[in-house]
Amino acid sequence: MIGNGSRDPIEAELKNSPFVLVEFYARWCMPCKFLDTILRSISRTMKGLTLLTIDVDKYPDLVRRYHVEGIPSLLLFSRSGVVWRRSGLLPESYILNELERVVQEEVRKN
Repeated sequence: MIGNGSRDPIEAELKNSPFVLVEFYARWCMPCKFLDTILRSISRTMKGLTLLTIDVDKYPDLVRRYHVEGIPSLLLFSRSGVVWRRSGLLPESYILNELERVVQEEVRKN
């Protein structure tokens, strides 16, 4: 969760973690609630991945900055920027496979 006083919590998290998976969500969004359970499981599975959730109603500036057009939206950040993004409620296996693939590609690049 954000709230450490940073202007951009994503950039702040990237100082401590090579990959940050950000979920843009809203409290009133039922698919977001289902996705939250999936993401918590994935964050326990994938080492070196930090999970950050951002409430679109509280942080509209971040929604605009990262061009989030629907919720739930997932953005995977590395120190080079956004390296993967998807919207909607997706199966855990799909998200996990995609994240592992993208992380491996990013590690190979660097």
